[in-house]
Amino acid sequence: MKNQHDLGRRDGDFILSKPTEIENELPFQLIGAGCDFYQYSIERPFGFPVFQWIQTIRGIGVLEDRGKTHRVEPGQGMLLYPGQPHSYYGMEDPWYVHWITFSGNSAESMLHYLGMTETGVYQLSHPNAVETLIRRALQTLGSNALMRGIDGSAIVYSLLLDFLKYLERDGEDSHIGSIHRLQPALDLIEKELHRPLGLEDLARSIDVTPSISANSSNRSPPSAPSSTSISGG
Repeated sequence: MKNQHDLGRRDGDFILSKPTEIENELPFQLIGAGCDFYQYSIERPFGFPVFQWIQTIRGIGVLEDRGKTHRVEPGQGMLLYPGQPHSYYGMEDPWYVHWITFSGNSAESMLHYLGMTETGVYQLSHPNAVETLIRRALQTLGSNALMRGIDGSAIVYSLLLDFLKYLERDGEDSHIGSIHRLQPALDLIEKELHRPLGLEDLARSIDVTPSISANSSNRSPPSAPSSTSISGG
């Protein structure tokens, strides 16, 4: 994977790794992480090859995606889907972020269940929890542990659980109680680490149809607060 941080100012620490053959079989893969990172302007007309979460720590960023422009303020992060064109830059300089990149056979299915079905900006009720997890991801990537890939997979799993707990949905408080409803799907992922799981598998484990699991009628999908939008396309 091309290191896109070879250009521009590079305050902060970051590590990008290439998954091993064994790691490619895991449901979740930790690809990279960066902490206290000075985020310079990025333009990706062809998108990025894996999922990326970029969380504002200080300053204000701007995400441009599909003709729309959104602010990314402290307490918020932007999820970037693979292959979707986008660009981002600091509205206030300096703009500092933590970021984590990930992939895996089950990553997209889990994100769809959470309602995070596309590139966008999302609000967190407890951003410090995710910041701490990203720091742990950076430490794991920098270690020489033999089981580093397994540990990294667990970190991505924990990241998705934090999204479940802390994403705010349409002005409502985050739904920590949703963990209980999702638990059978999480148990299935742990049990079936040796094989890819699709949305149908996860939906079946919690007795719903795939369409319901992706667009739950019991709650609205997480989305950026309307106040973060600068202009529409």
